[in-house]
Amino acid sequence: MSDQQRLPAHQEAFQRSQAFALQLMRDIPELEAVAILPSWTVQQDRLPAGLMVGADGPLKHPGEMMRMALLLHRAMHEHLDGLLQIIGDIDQHAAELSQLITTRRQELNELEQQLLVTRAQPEPADGHTPPRPDFGRAGG
Repeated sequence: MSDQQRLPAHQEAFQRSQAFALQLMRDIPELEAVAILPSWTVQQDRLPAGLMVGADGPLKHPGEMMRMALLLHRAMHEHLDGLLQIIGDIDQHAAELSQLITTRRQELNELEQQLLVTRAQPEPADGHTPPRPDFGRAGG
């Protein structure tokens, strides 16, 4: 199909998904139904949420609908568990960064105090400059 004759993306995706799902169920008789939930790169609120198809077409029997709903619930639970793990990792990293910032702020305040003390000291009468504080510089 050329670009000029192309169906809207969601229609093409669902047509091809349904053909794939039906072929999959013909090849694997243990499959009762297949659900495909696309995530679009365009605004999704007006697009169908997904496709659920059984060997005979759309799911109609309450039993197959309930089994699919339970599987979708389990899949979403697993997906959200992964997301919560990522959020937990980000939270832990943020806490570590916060502690590092606090430590660096304290070090900076101490260095500023040392600088103020050094500036406040009068020059010696003999003309010799006293050694300057290290201020945390390497090699120094």
